[in-house]
Amino acid sequence: MDERGNAPSASGIGRLELCPGSWNLEKKFPEVESADATEGTIRHELIADDELKVDSLEPERRFVVSKARSLTDKARQEVGFTDKSEVRKEERYWLLNEAGARVLSGKFDYAEYEDKTGLIIDYKTLGGYQVNAYDNLQLRAYAVLLAEKHDLDCVYICLIQPLGIEAYSMDMLNKQDLRKARATLLGILRDALHPSAPRRPHPNACKYCKALVHCPEVRNVMDTIVEVDLEKLEEPYEIERLIGVAQIASKWSDRLTKWVKEKLQEDESYLPNYKLRKTGSVKSIKDMPKAIKILMDKMGLTDGDLKKYLKITLSDITKLYEERTGDKKGSRKAVEEMLSEVIVAKEKSPSLQKDK
Repeated sequence: MDERGNAPSASGIGRLELCPGSWNLEKKFPEVESADATEGTIRHELIADDELKVDSLEPERRFVVSKARSLTDKARQEVGFTDKSEVRKEERYWLLNEAGARVLSGKFDYAEYEDKTGLIIDYKTLGGYQVNAYDNLQLRAYAVLLAEKHDLDCVYICLIQPLGIEAYSMDMLNKQDLRKARATLLGILRDALHPSAPRRPHPNACKYCKALVHCPEVRNVMDTIVEVDLEKLEEPYEIERLIGVAQIASKWSDRLTKWVKEKLQEDESYLPNYKLRKTGSVKSIKDMPKAIKILMDKMGLTDGDLKKYLKITLSDITKLYEERTGDKKGSRKAVEEMLSEVIVAKEKSPSLQKDK
């Protein structure tokens, strides 16, 4: 059963603003859970589990959960909650339109309120760029839902992305801001729920759209780049337009390949000229002390050999530091300062981002 009642979700409100017609087209296709989405769900559940022993997690999950929890504490302190506050996790709230009909729902990662003040926290537990709290329409939708349900005068909205460049951002909406946000949401929903809502491809709208592979407008967009001669491009506006087109085409290509793989997994004869080819498995050592003992026994390796040839990561050293000192807060920074003489930083390839 669809707990959203066949209504849009606040998590997709940004897409509906950019491409109103995507809602009607998406409804024709089933939900497909990706590996990234599954991992994101697992990490959200780990953050929400108050009984979880963080040390039991593998390095990246441990870092994400620990960072998310410490930044959650920071947000709570900034708002100034006491032990009388009410906390809500993974609960679904509804927005009603002027006629009292349910038109939007939102399921919060973390919500807290006391007296007339509320706090919404959304965790983005994977990598990639996310719109910060100041400009995040999803968070504004959450704020409206929380404020209306509990009669709040102001709501703080916080985005926490442990693996992001900007791991923490917060904004505050007062009564006037909440009224404006509500009006904006209802306007977007009126457009999106209309049977003839237009579809307008956009890189950020197409990113997670279930209907991407089947969208006629996206196919039309792709047609515009087929005969483009990059060497003859000079007009900045046209270059910017084509960058957006290329980003949509890239997402379409990735989604098409994924869709075809799923079809071939169901029926290997689906495409006569294509088949799935195994690319091997990822192997890792689950018991490093035992592995080192075997190497020393079988190959006669010395401690000097191990220091010279075996590599350990900063995450491994951070875990060791936490176990030895019992101090988890700021452990990564402490390790990096301790090893500053031997750490080499290599810049990642920059991402292309449109400047407002």
